[in-house]
Amino acid sequence: MYEQSIMNEADKYKDSSSFKIKTMILVYKFLRFCNSDSYYFITSLSTILLPLFIFDFSIGTIFFGMILHYIIFMTYLKTKLDKIFETRKEIEEISDVIEILKSHLKNKNPN
Repeated sequence: MYEQSIMNEADKYKDSSSFKIKTMILVYKFLRFCNSDSYYFITSLSTILLPLFIFDFSIGTIFFGMILHYIIFMTYLKTKLDKIFETRKEIEEISDVIEILKSHLKNKNPN
């Protein structure tokens, strides 16, 4: 079932133009990045530190914000959200779709 749904998703673009396939590869890569740990780290850290820069800029508050970010967001909330939303599974599915789209693109342009 899992592999079949991935094949159906990628086969929608099998007969599309090379440009459309390349565009969809970029879209899926962006979606994979939005599910990654790097994106979560950047957005959660900026959410914590931006108000600190605006209201009170000192080394102590920045250090406290970074420690708070690591303890609350990266250790506790990230593991809970990964379990709830199954992000690892989604990243694997998106990677599989990208590989299939790349093979469709290679078959369309053999050179």
